[in-house]
Amino acid sequence: MKRDLFEEHHDLFRKSVRGFIEREVVPKQEAWREAGSVDRETWRAAGEFGLLCPWVGEEWDGPGGDFLHSVIVSEELARVYESGFAMPLHSDIVVPYIHSFGNDEQRRRWL
Repeated sequence: MKRDLFEEHHDLFRKSVRGFIEREVVPKQEAWREAGSVDRETWRAAGEFGLLCPWVGEEWDGPGGDFLHSVIVSEELARVYESGFAMPLHSDIVVPYIHSFGNDEQRRRWL
């Protein structure tokens, strides 16, 4: 379904997120369910790929996207029925507290 709230750069981001999820998430889903957690390497890969906190500004070494980038990550995880890889919890519930209420030292360390 085409929605008019996304711009072309969002569509390109969605395509790259979908590719990452197909390569790095889908093949590991069953193992994660059995282990009860997502492996650290995949978390790191998601961060390096720009999927964690995609809305964090470049001044804090973030990708400088907007909240719609987070929406895309959530939608693409839902598309493959992945609920255990809690990127949205990390990026959109926990980290905004550090971003909004942390001091500069905390932001430099954690964002």
